[in-house]
Amino acid sequence: MSLDASTALALAAIIATTLGVLIIFSWTQERRDFYLAFWGAGYIVGGVATGLLCARGEIADFFSINIADALLALAYGLMLAALRDFCGRSTSIVWICAGAILWLFACDFPFFLNSPPLRVALLSAVLAAYSAACAAQLWKGRKERLASRLPAIACLSIHTFACAARVPVALMGGFDASHLVGGPWFTLLVLESLINVIALAILVVSMAKERQRLEERIAAWTDELTGVASRRAFLTEGEARLAGARKAGATASTVLFDLDHFKGFNDNYGHETGDRVLRAFAECATQILRPDDLFGRIGGEEFAALLIGVGGESAQAVAERLRRAVEGLQLSKDGARLRISVSAGVSTALTSERHLTEMLRQSDRALYRAKSRGRNRVERNEPFAGLAA
Repeated sequence: MSLDASTALALAAIIATTLGVLIIFSWTQERRDFYLAFWGAGYIVGGVATGLLCARGEIADFFSINIADALLALAYGLMLAALRDFCGRSTSIVWICAGAILWLFACDFPFFLNSPPLRVALLSAVLAAYSAACAAQLWKGRKERLASRLPAIACLSIHTFACAARVPVALMGGFDASHLVGGPWFTLLVLESLINVIALAILVVSMAKERQRLEERIAAWTDELTGVASRRAFLTEGEARLAGARKAGATASTVLFDLDHFKGFNDNYGHETGDRVLRAFAECATQILRPDDLFGRIGGEEFAALLIGVGGESAQAVAERLRRAVEGLQLSKDGARLRISVSAGVSTALTSERHLTEMLRQSDRALYRAKSRGRNRVERNEPFAGLAA
């Protein structure tokens, strides 16, 4: 199968430019995602470059070869900058323009400019290097779970291979003048490029939307002041974790913490100081609890922890360590040390059937005893069977 060179290149130019404009329009709706502007600009520059390639023979070779391929390399540099920005990294203008500069430098040598195989080999190597760097950037940020990330890496990897494969083929004579503008090789390369352009446009915008939804979910499920789980997140995630513990027949404990006389901090020192106390307690708790323990703020000065696989005595010991750590916090206001303490109530369910609300209710009873017995202490309820599911 063959494809008319001018038609194929014109189609590629129109598609790339249109997608670039649409991506930039998407960016203008919420301009914090600057990587979309980079990506859209890369597509537009790539579309212009392809348009100049399409006009080869109709315009001077300087524009259809020197400038066109330099712009194509620049387009890939902009896309690399986009993905680095997406991953929270800046990109030097030198690296963005490096491929274009290399191309223009090579074009100063007549033996290079007059050799289609050498031109194809160099440009293909530059595009392969940029594509590989783009894939590597996305791979480095894979800890951020975005559904579109792996497909985007796959597309970039395939395109890297396609570009790199053209280098030895060109140098071995596979890209003579006739193959450069027609025949099955040309058709295959154009189709791969078109599919790659369209797929990556969809995937990059999709990653932007997925990240936005993820950030919104984190914001909704995170207490804004302390950075720990919100009440909603604690109750939802807690029930899910208990379901897993139920299947495994594991012990589970809940601990309720209440900062003693917290109202006094707000009344005597102001709400800013009260916020400092809350943040200090949350930080102290996250340092003492295990990384996989669930910890959240479920009320004004009330916090809760869910400890899977931890029995009553161990949970009480954890709460006691935290109580002592809070007692030793070094916070001051106007030169006076703030004396902070916390009361805690521990509850444990030993059977396979348990519910978070019932466990928290039992912990609250233990917490009430701790406060009624003088505060700054830990009390524990005896293990209970929980409610039937």
